[in-house]
Amino acid sequence: MRGCRQGIPRPGLPAGKWNVYLKLSVGDNTAEQLSARSVRFANSSIWNDALGANLLGTVTVEKTADNAKRAKSAFGKTAFPQMYTVNGLHITDGVRSDADEYGAAAASSDTGTLYLASDERYLYLAAEFAESGTAPVFNIQFKNTENDTDYWLYYASNGFVYFNHGTPEGCLQKHSGNFVEFRIPYGDVMGLAEGVTLTGVRFFLQDSAADWKLLSDVRAASFTVTGDIPVYTALTEAVLREGSSYPVRVDHGAEKAACQWYCDGKAISGAAGAEYKVPAVKGLYSVKITSDAGTVRTAEILRVTDVLGAASGDFNGDGAFDLADAVALQKYLLSADTDPADWKAGDMDSSGRLNAADLTLMKRRLMEA
Repeated sequence: MRGCRQGIPRPGLPAGKWNVYLKLSVGDNTAEQLSARSVRFANSSIWNDALGANLLGTVTVEKTADNAKRAKSAFGKTAFPQMYTVNGLHITDGVRSDADEYGAAAASSDTGTLYLASDERYLYLAAEFAESGTAPVFNIQFKNTENDTDYWLYYASNGFVYFNHGTPEGCLQKHSGNFVEFRIPYGDVMGLAEGVTLTGVRFFLQDSAADWKLLSDVRAASFTVTGDIPVYTALTEAVLREGSSYPVRVDHGAEKAACQWYCDGKAISGAAGAEYKVPAVKGLYSVKITSDAGTVRTAEILRVTDVLGAASGDFNGDGAFDLADAVALQKYLLSADTDPADWKAGDMDSSGRLNAADLTLMKRRLMEA
């Protein structure tokens, strides 16, 4: 039997309770494909559609005032974990992934609630309803004021799909319980693009097994399609040492975009592109993403909460810098079987990783001492 062992990135997790999921992916998924091609366990009530992962349990991260401990990493030779988030992302999986997925309702009635959203590529419609019936049929209708055309699309529980303009290429519908989601691509299928206004946006639910009884009907007077750039990178916290840096990267959903990095709201000269090495300077580091279409999104990526002195060399954490630390570092580099007592204490060249160069510098410092 094979097992797996994974550390938790202590520097990046704020105090609180955290659900721990195990994700086994098949293929080389991008951040945008976070929930795709994953192995689902047979256990009940542990699968998360938005993450494509299986719930293992809950852990509690406790707050500590010891920043030296916070500067440690449980990720072995990789000191800089990349953190992702699904909060605020529109994931068409038939469940409400989180409270921020759609925000405020676009319309409501006695029989349901309608939500509308859009990004750079899709229009999203979601609805909640009290009764689903025996053979539900999920309908959406609206008028595109740009091309003066009415659209009607419905999905029946038997798999039949109706669209009043031929084949609804690229459209997606998912439902579960009393919630349904639709995803409509921009382009020819319904003439959608940024700036297009839709009127008479309607969701209605029928039961084809009960003479097409109307179970839910919700209408929004209008909705204007606006661009938004999905951001998959989560805000991380870190404590750094003097002379070190923290490489960060923003993963986003824009096909083509320019990036500019900021510290505490001030633009950083020369800091363009999706990647940036954050120096050991306290502050909140964010990035402004501007797509070719002119859509702008600013995302907070890293908060450096404190800067400590240079690496102490006390790799084994016994409170002293001596030959035992060099021996411990050498053993770690050869096998990496155990987590070091203080990862960054051995990062003698502040490169963000442990290698032979750190061992050489550590021996040199010991000789000089």
